[in-house]
Amino acid sequence: MKNNTKSDIIITMNHIDNADRLFQFLKKALEVADMGGDLILKYDGAETGSKTIGHDVRIKEIRHVIYEK
Repeated sequence: MKNNTKSDIIITMNHIDNADRLFQFLKKALEVADMGGDLILKYDGAETGSKTIGHDVRIKEIRHVIYEK
């Protein structure tokens, strides 16, 4: 697979406040990552650790779509 292969990541959430909190976090994380360097996720829960998501991550678009019933 080439680095320029297009893909979408879709996260569906049931609670608007949690979805907005995740959106704001991702938006800020991607702004920082866009400056260069690695994007690393650290977690602390049932397991503790970290995961490197990518090196020199660039983002073209992030959006929050609200679907009303």
